[in-house]
Amino acid sequence: MKPKTKIIIATAVSIIVLSACLFFFLQKTREQIKRMRTLDTMGQISVALDRTLGIKPLDGYDPASETQKLFPSVASTDGQILDGWGKSITISIKRVEKGFQVSLISSGTDRIMGTNDDIRQEDLVLPAPAPGKSEGGK
Repeated sequence: MKPKTKIIIATAVSIIVLSACLFFFLQKTREQIKRMRTLDTMGQISVALDRTLGIKPLDGYDPASETQKLFPSVASTDGQILDGWGKSITISIKRVEKGFQVSLISSGTDRIMGTNDDIRQEDLVLPAPAPGKSEGGK
């Protein structure tokens, strides 16, 4: 084999290996961005719930609607808030003694609920003060 041919083959192999590494890196980065977007959306949901839970009756309370009022750019479809992968974030709200137990769950990278990559956020939300009242109840 001629030396020039060896150089061409080595260059081609190097390009293929570098391309594969770059593809893997970009794929990993995309997944990290989707995860960060999901965590950001969950934070927006939490802010909306902090501001509105307790003011409106829990019966018929729509967390997606309340979130979209405060954060119109949040991704949603059919009244559901979406995670970074385009799947619905499960929102459950349960009244407890001091307020509301809120659970937010995204199915994560594999898009299958109940697996190890699920993204979960649990919060205790205290009732928001009624409009016109301060935190101290005055």
